Amino acid sequence: MKRKALIIIGVIAIAVAALFVLRPAHRFSDPRPVVTIGAILPLSGDMAHMGDAIRRAINFAISDINGNPDNRFAYRAIFDDNQHQARQAVSIANKMIARNRVSALVTAFSPSAFATAPLIIQHGLIGLHGTPVHEVLDGVYNFTFFPTPAEITRGLSEFAHSRNPERIALAFQISGTTLELLEGLDGKLPGEVRRFDSNLGDRDFAMLVRRMKEWNPDLIVISASPPGLNILARELHMQQVGGTKVYFNLPNVTDDFSLFEGVYTLSYSQGNTEFVERMRSASTFFAAYFYDSVRVFAAAVERAASDSDDIPSAEDISAQMRRMRAYYGVAGHYDITDAGAFQSAMLMYRIENGKVVGGSGGGKQDKASTPYH
Repeated sequence: MKRKALIIIGVIAIAVAALFVLRPAHRFSDPRPVVTIGAILPLSGDMAHMGDAIRRAINFAISDINGNPDNRFAYRAIFDDNQHQARQAVSIANKMIARNRVSALVTAFSPSAFATAPLIIQHGLIGLHGTPVHEVLDGVYNFTFFPTPAEITRGLSEFAHSRNPERIALAFQISGTTLELLEGLDGKLPGEVRRFDSNLGDRDFAMLVRRMKEWNPDLIVISASPPGLNILARELHMQQVGGTKVYFNLPNVTDDFSLFEGVYTLSYSQGNTEFVERMRSASTFFAAYFYDSVRVFAAAVERAASDSDDIPSAEDISAQMRRMRAYYGVAGHYDITDAGAFQSAMLMYRIENGKVVGGSGGGKQDKASTPYH
């Protein structure tokens, strides 16, 4: 009898264990049909702090969207870490398409956008890409939602002309994006301009900074990514290089401002006051655009929905996104082009007492996000 009881208990234990194994990893209790968004982010490595901020912003957007009882669909986001590697982004995208049946893919940075854009077209999805590079646009499936290179170069040019320097040093780590920026700046800066290029992955800037110091520029414009960014900043301090310094997009490439006291940074909007308080983080700049893009996507899905529970096609969702044309989100004012670029203005900030302050340049940061559902 005792043995029989043990057998019964064992069978029950196996059955319970099987239930846990077979249970979906993401239990979703909302009774509405579910639209799944896949987000491929750098959640480890040098860009992890940015990936984590983006993930939190997307989760805030999903929570806000699902809080509207008038929406026909419920929305969920799934996340995976590509360690800022394009090859891993492709592998993750294929998995999300095959296993999770995503309706949209969100990527951060140009390499992942370039790598996944063809897959998005092939499978008829919506791509929401955090990049200013527009070569990924196809007019239907892939969208970008950062300020254009033209807006970036305009912001740098306006700041440079306000200072009227005799000599400008451009210290850029060379990539596809920075080459496009350098081309856009050609002929638009005052005074004599000299380039001090480095490569992605460089860690020794002593000679480059020495040459820069000997030239004695009045204004230094810097575009670099970790870990080179901090190494270059330390070298500028060590060699006591003078001049006004402008870092491009600094709040998104570091969460430690101790090396950058008193410098200027041309960057994206950090979002309106409510969004900044909600994030409780200095790294809200990149994140605001991801929050807005997910809200726009969901609004387009709802507008494209028919009377059935079927998720609208990517073509119908895309058409609705383009019909929005102009609107305000937490990152400010956007215009959507026919090609699918969400255009917005860059803002100039300053690092003071270890914080990012200011924000001039037309971002309209405190406008409410009225058009969203």
